[in-house]
Amino acid sequence: MAASSMALASRWLWLPVFLAAALALGQEGIPVEDGGEIETVSALGGVNHPPGMPLLSLLGRTFWLMSPEWGLRLLFALLASISVLLLTERAGVSGRLLGLLVLALPAFGERLLAWDAYGPLFLLAALSLLVVRSGTTGRSAILTGYIAGLGCALHLQGLMLLLPALLCARGKAARLAQAVLGFGLALSLYLLLPISSSAGLVVDWGSCGSLSALLRQVTAAGYREVYEGIGRLSTDTLALHLGTIWRLLWPGLLLPVLALLLLSLRPARGFLAPVLRPPEATSPFGRRDRRAAAPVLGLLLASLVLLDLVFVLLVNPMAAGTSQTGAITLLVLIVLGIEGLRRLRHAAAAVVLGFALVLGLPFRSGLPDQEAAISNVLAGSPMRTALVLESNDLLYGCWSACYARDARPDVVLMSTQNFSGWFEDMVSHFHPGFDLSASVLDVGGYDLPRDVVAGRLIQAAIEANPGYTFLSDR
Repeated sequence: MAASSMALASRWLWLPVFLAAALALGQEGIPVEDGGEIETVSALGGVNHPPGMPLLSLLGRTFWLMSPEWGLRLLFALLASISVLLLTERAGVSGRLLGLLVLALPAFGERLLAWDAYGPLFLLAALSLLVVRSGTTGRSAILTGYIAGLGCALHLQGLMLLLPALLCARGKAARLAQAVLGFGLALSLYLLLPISSSAGLVVDWGSCGSLSALLRQVTAAGYREVYEGIGRLSTDTLALHLGTIWRLLWPGLLLPVLALLLLSLRPARGFLAPVLRPPEATSPFGRRDRRAAAPVLGLLLASLVLLDLVFVLLVNPMAAGTSQTGAITLLVLIVLGIEGLRRLRHAAAAVVLGFALVLGLPFRSGLPDQEAAISNVLAGSPMRTALVLESNDLLYGCWSACYARDARPDVVLMSTQNFSGWFEDMVSHFHPGFDLSASVLDVGGYDLPRDVVAGRLIQAAIEANPGYTFLSDR
């Protein structure tokens, strides 16, 4: 009993080490991409962009209230460090060191330390793997179902976490019912969206006050209308995703994963016997359930990589090749790399890890910080300025500065790409005297091209607000 307690304590002693590393490597300043929007929702409350991400909204709001300055940075560092702690459980010192290397890799930081849905989704996927790895119990189906529901409350990609729930149910009606129950309970978080809309919160993507608007938001129907290629197979998208997988492997994970591949080849086992650890020392399972659970885990890992590919090809092709894809594949590669080190004796594992460190660390690059650029834009804007911005990075970053951090509350923020009703409502909320009364019908109607309508609406706003200076990033 004392020995098991000591082992458990020693595992969790690594958490502050991982957390310190994640904080040191995490986001500073004002992020690019969706991070500015997420910070704004955390500060003001509201509904994120489709599918709404209610779980992320709640997490961000909670940590923001704890500390506006450090809250989000602590949240995403904590999510990343707990994920690595779970993945390296029973992996020994070499596995823990690989976990530290993983935290420092650009691929990890861009996806999981950035302020977005992928960090919490990664943790939920790691928890699902842990449940499957521990073997099936009476509670596994409802637990994995609940985890899958939480994943969907973050991102549509969370649907792939239904696979661990189905594996735990194993076709048994009672367990399948438990998985459905757990999934439904977690999915009820989406009730936050209509509640936020009805409460009149400022940031309200989708304006989910009606059932049709809620379904449109949750299914991201607007993306299908705007982006071409969704639902269509494309060799270009496939090539971009394969390039992403290579960047996930190189430079830090390639050698550990190759080690596992070589050790899995039967002809190589005899030749590599001197560097292999005994089978009993390498299995992540107990002796009783090792043979039963290992094939299930292998099937799950392979299926997750395939589902990640299908999601990029058919659902999210517009993000292929960017840091917004490949998080689940990265999870699988980390698991494989750790398993490769586990099968080696300590000296051989140290050699592989040493090469991985030498190859991986020089490629470390910090997360983008646009605080200086935004400060320059705001500092160069006179009082009563309306910024009409084409760049979403700049727009969401200015949201962070003006709305979350009160840097220039006098500046009006508009977009050349989006004249949704709630965008205009947000301007009216912070600047009640600003006139945005001109509608699409007033400037020519919906039959005109989008860029023409946007240009005319901006011109109408300029004419209606002669006391403001209009500046643009075009």
